[in-house]
Amino acid sequence: MAASQLPDTAAQKWKELAPASVRKLSQDFQLNECVRVHGATAWQQQGFISARRTPAVQDSLAFADEATARSAFRDLLADMKSCQATSRALQKQYGLPQDAEVRQTAATSDGVAWSRSWTAVEGLSASGAQANHIYAVRRGSLLVLLHFDEWDFVAPRSYDTAGDAAVLAGLTR
Repeated sequence: MAASQLPDTAAQKWKELAPASVRKLSQDFQLNECVRVHGATAWQQQGFISARRTPAVQDSLAFADEATARSAFRDLLADMKSCQATSRALQKQYGLPQDAEVRQTAATSDGVAWSRSWTAVEGLSASGAQANHIYAVRRGSLLVLLHFDEWDFVAPRSYDTAGDAAVLAGLTR
């Protein structure tokens, strides 16, 4: 996606960080605390930064064939289905309030969007109260992932997840 096509572009004013990079993958790809994608052979990543200094990242994972991509997509769906419990267990481990809420916000035949609101554990996420917006689309032997964060300590949340169906449509092209 181009920066101008990212969610909440009016408020976020997204800009590309650098040209997309492509790498071979010889290990699992970790999207967040909940999702680990197995079986991808190549990975293209495009990073973006908002005017608020928050990130968005589009990852495209290539698989040997469509069946392997379909299987990875099903595993990702299962991981996200249990993401609320996974996030709360992590919060408990770090002595934080167990306030994680994960909900599906949109779906197509080959794509799903979620929103996770939580007091995050520092690591893959920045620490503190935030919303993570996660999108996954399978296109043939490719899995396209997009995620962006709204950190409460930076600015009030401005994104309305009613726009998630349009984001999924943009990722399927």
